[in-house]
Amino acid sequence: MRTLSTSIGLIFAALIACSASAQVPGTGRVQIKAVESYSGQPLTKPTGIVVYDFTATGDEVKLNSAMASRLRTRMSGNEGDKKNDLAHKVVENFSKSLIKDLEKTGLPVSRGVEGEAPPDNSLVVQGEFLRIEEGNRTRRMAVGLGAGASDVQANVKCLLKQAGNDVMFTHFQATSKSSRKPGAAETAGAGAAPEIAVAASGATEMKQNAEGDANRMAKAIAKQITKELAAQGWAK
Repeated sequence: MRTLSTSIGLIFAALIACSASAQVPGTGRVQIKAVESYSGQPLTKPTGIVVYDFTATGDEVKLNSAMASRLRTRMSGNEGDKKNDLAHKVVENFSKSLIKDLEKTGLPVSRGVEGEAPPDNSLVVQGEFLRIEEGNRTRRMAVGLGAGASDVQANVKCLLKQAGNDVMFTHFQATSKSSRKPGAAETAGAGAAPEIAVAASGATEMKQNAEGDANRMAKAIAKQITKELAAQGWAK
């Protein structure tokens, strides 16, 4: 007869197996949800791609919800500054990553300047971050399997800039979350306190945070845009 501890162990092993089969261990999860794609008459190939920084403010940010982090933030009294700093960092890193990956399309890629109109016949990539959540780092590191996950969501629009009438080329939403890999407590032994388990394992987030989510999202967005360009015969 199986003991209770043996049964729990088998259940946990099954959970790990399911998690591993769903994704590459240690990687995050990105989902693309199509809203609109161009399906009319053939369009003229764009002369280049212009990427504008996605909009984001501290209003879209939720900071690390772990107790120690919340206490530090309250004591410092600079929650608003931390939110704005994270939003700025996510936008900056996201833009650089997106531009780098879009360069693989073979089209010239440049970074747009706010307030300046892009050239005619260019493909304009723009959007806004709808959510930037740091999640709960302690739970993410100790428990894993999706507990305390960080989460970033963005609305993406690609317009073909034309004299007098811009064309919506593609519009979609992207959501990126940290991985579902098991946390440190699972290897530190049952009943181990989350903070102790994380410290004992020497575990690091390995980019499993909001900034890592944004970078993975940038790669997925570039891949989606490249797919749309290839359908028109415009990309490699």
